[in-house]
Amino acid sequence: MKLFENEKLTKVNERIKEIVVKRDALNGEITIILQAIEDSVQAYAMGDVDEETVKKVEDLLRDKSFEVKQLDEMLQRVKGVRKTIAFDSIPLVRQARVKKVEAVDNEWNEVERRMKKAQAEVFLCYHELSKIKGKANSLMRSYDGLMLELGNDNRNDRTQGKSKAFQSFDDIPTNPNPSYFGEEVGTQVSYSIPDWATKMALTGYLPDWVKRYKETGKISFEGDSK
Repeated sequence: MKLFENEKLTKVNERIKEIVVKRDALNGEITIILQAIEDSVQAYAMGDVDEETVKKVEDLLRDKSFEVKQLDEMLQRVKGVRKTIAFDSIPLVRQARVKKVEAVDNEWNEVERRMKKAQAEVFLCYHELSKIKGKANSLMRSYDGLMLELGNDNRNDRTQGKSKAFQSFDDIPTNPNPSYFGEEVGTQVSYSIPDWATKMALTGYLPDWVKRYKETGKISFEGDSK
């Protein structure tokens, strides 16, 4: 995700790159010309070339050096323009950062909202199980009482395996295996439901935020307009 795109700054940077490339090319030519001057002086000393030939090479060096000087001056001026544009862009970059961070936060909150909904659904399942368990306990109390009236202590039947027991909360998974999350400890913590909360839900208690979700179907965060 690119934070900020400044068209003016991009164009100036491209111009700076062009100047630097051209200057470096001229400096490469100057290196060759310097060697040519040395060679021409030696040739002049040996009588192989005249003075005019040496002068032409020296004039070429002077022209190329002047071009390099002009490019250096232009480069400094263009860099000055870039500095001004960059300074003026600071408030825009800060503003862009705020918008980008807000967008990322919204993405994060939306995923976390789905995660909290999943948690709420788990709480509601525990709560539903507590109701079912209540029905089972009421049925067993009624059955035990009736059997006791008939002269049979049904509690002995259960301890002797003669009466099928109802489902137990002990076999219900409360949290996913930590290996599912790898190194994402924060995600594991966010997803997991504390044991105390699980026990409370199994006894019929629901946290306020789960009650709100049950009533509205929505998950709200602090300061959330949703």
